[in-house]
Amino acid sequence: MSDLNQKKIIVIDDSSFYLAIISNILSKLGYQNVHYFQSTVEGWKSITDCTVNGEPYDLLLTDINMEEFDGLDLISMIREEEQCKSLKIIVISSEAELIDIAHKLGANDYLIKPVESDDIRKSIDKVFSHENLAKTS
Repeated sequence: MSDLNQKKIIVIDDSSFYLAIISNILSKLGYQNVHYFQSTVEGWKSITDCTVNGEPYDLLLTDINMEEFDGLDLISMIREEEQCKSLKIIVISSEAELIDIAHKLGANDYLIKPVESDDIRKSIDKVFSHENLAKTS
């Protein structure tokens, strides 16, 4: 199993249907330490709690358009919190017009729904390959 498969992942999407799809994809890709939330409030609480407890998430997969507060707000909150700044963020949304905004707020990558297993695998590899390049420079 590759080092990437050991990453701690959080997925936030208010659609139970899409959470099931992402769960299936991540499971097939070999990821086992994955936590799923339909609530941005509960997801944000988990991100901050895990960070404070010294067991931060490595990766967030998030939708944009959600009930309590949206994924753009979530990205902003994460990037404003000093202890959370290293969290990698991949947006998975059907709202292609928000790609630039998400990147400016600090998203590492952006995938347009519907996504396939290969799309997610490539995106995860991409965001963590940048991290590995920075460590070796």
